[in-house]
Amino acid sequence: HLGGGFHRYSTDRQWMVPHFEKMLYDQAQLLEVYAHAARLTDSPLYHQVANELVTFLADVMTLPGGGFCSALDAETNAIEGEYYVWTREQVQSALTPEETTLFIEAYGFAMPQDFEHGRVLFMPVSVAELAKSRSIEENSMREVLKVIGHKLLAIRDQRERPFLDDKVLTEWNAQMIQALAVHGRMPHKEASLKLAVDAADFLLANLRSADGKLLRSWRNGVAGGPAYLDDYASLVSALLALYESTNDAKWLKAAAELNTQQMAMFFDEAQSTFFFTSHDHEKLLA
Repeated sequence: HLGGGFHRYSTDRQWMVPHFEKMLYDQAQLLEVYAHAARLTDSPLYHQVANELVTFLADVMTLPGGGFCSALDAETNAIEGEYYVWTREQVQSALTPEETTLFIEAYGFAMPQDFEHGRVLFMPVSVAELAKSRSIEENSMREVLKVIGHKLLAIRDQRERPFLDDKVLTEWNAQMIQALAVHGRMPHKEASLKLAVDAADFLLANLRSADGKLLRSWRNGVAGGPAYLDDYASLVSALLALYESTNDAKWLKAAAELNTQQMAMFFDEAQSTFFFTSHDHEKLLA
């Protein structure tokens, strides 16, 4: 709620306490869903969720060269969620009394919660309901919560951040490129398109072998082994989405080249289907 993005899954029946790890593929698939939903409905909530996710991605999970990191860990100091939780005293020391009262109400501090390391922020009622109970406009309430959130985020940013898994995986990066391309089709989302373009350039420059075939992974200048079918399929799809969003023919050309490789390397004529590994991948042990 403060920094944007999605944790991995819920650990309780009430959906209050998550497993705090943040995976790139979750961010990618959810960003694409919220971007489509925002375009169809113009919901302020869907726009907010997508915008905050992109900000989190840019601030935390994007490498200087343009690739996206794989995951942000759940623990700091071997404590699950320590980076994200709050005590009432911490909130009171950071905010004015009026802000504290609103924040405590908005983010469920009065509700019972079974987590031993602090309060996990969640919203027991919608922003619209919260605004109505206080007789103010919904957009005004969103702005007030944003200001309060920025204050607390600045304090949280001083904490030790969880470990960042900074390897670049072709499939997961491609999923995010596609999501950013979809988000970038809305007005004033040039930043999303730039993230997508930079990441696509990064993959095509760093995650291909000398003969132009895709590779699975990259970290600190060292590339991994041959790509799998889903690396090819995801990147072809992402490049097509990027072409649709930018009308730049170079993405269509790159997608066609990779698709030709994909057909040659993975398609089995006899069975009219695709193998997961290419014909020149390493041999299985058994």
